[in-house]
Amino acid sequence: MLISSEKLIGLKVETESGQYVGRIQSFDIDIDSHGIRNYHIKPKFLEGGTFHDEFIVHHLQVVSISEEKMVVFDNIVKYKDGIKEGVFVGAQAQA
Repeated sequence: MLISSEKLIGLKVETESGQYVGRIQSFDIDIDSHGIRNYHIKPKFLEGGTFHDEFIVHHLQVVSISEEKMVVFDNIVKYKDGIKEGVFVGAQAQA
């Protein structure tokens, strides 16, 4: 199945457990394989804002893509205080 860049940009991103993460803002193409290498995700708490922060999701972290949404793996991380735990999409924050 093919999906156009117009449908991919703005596509909803969720974790496997159904947590809404954000929307695809852009993507990087590997010029050697001609495939998508990374997806740049605008986090839900920044949508509509003026910030330019984003998550980068590697293509191997993607479980599935449809015309309705992209599903990525869940990862659990601890907050700095070591007490609370939260679900965090398997991505790197870009500064």
